[in-house]
Amino acid sequence: MDITGAWLKKNKADKEFQQWFKNRFHQEAQQYSNVIDSLAAEGKREYAEWLNIYVYTKQHATSISGDIISDGDVYFGGDLNVAGSIDITGDLLVGRNVAACGYIKIGGKIKTLGNITSNLYIMADGDIGALASINAGLFITTANGKITAGYNIRAGEEIYSKKGIQSGGNIEAGKYITSETFIRAGAEFGIYAGTGIARKMESYATITAAQKPDNIVIGRFVKQSLKG
Repeated sequence: MDITGAWLKKNKADKEFQQWFKNRFHQEAQQYSNVIDSLAAEGKREYAEWLNIYVYTKQHATSISGDIISDGDVYFGGDLNVAGSIDITGDLLVGRNVAACGYIKIGGKIKTLGNITSNLYIMADGDIGALASINAGLFITTANGKITAGYNIRAGEEIYSKKGIQSGGNIEAGKYITSETFIRAGAEFGIYAGTGIARKMESYATITAAQKPDNIVIGRFVKQSLKG
């Protein structure tokens, strides 16, 4: 897909973005990937996010047979499917869904307009955010950010966030769900943990855990009968 100055103006792109494009490419038509690469190199995240919103439905899936390893930011439009792992020091911005057979380890933040899926774990220093769901085979953790999803958040073992966990659906983990601030599930959904839950709970449905959580704000606690 080609990006032009006329296309940016027609779709009401930020005027500073239009000027940047004009200065950078002299109004010549550019492939979407070239524009995204230039935005990533110059750290213009807001423009890249805006561009992804407009073009992700028109982008074909990108499939990587190995790993993605980068010392900077990585931006993709459309779906991103990785047979190996994703290990980058900057931010990961994906126009739709991102899926890795290995792990996803990000030095900055993760933001997608679809799902985030890893067969192993998802780890970031900043926010982990998806408009759809977040799923990991082992754990989902962020050292200094929030975990937010439009639908469900699920991990085979543990979910941890320093600044809060929020979903529009269920929050589920095989062992622990921990936050230093809040844990909030969507209306008529629940929070489920096999071993325990820590910090303030805000659920509009039920909270299911091996032990009763402290500071239940909304919701009904149901003691879970552990098997094995």
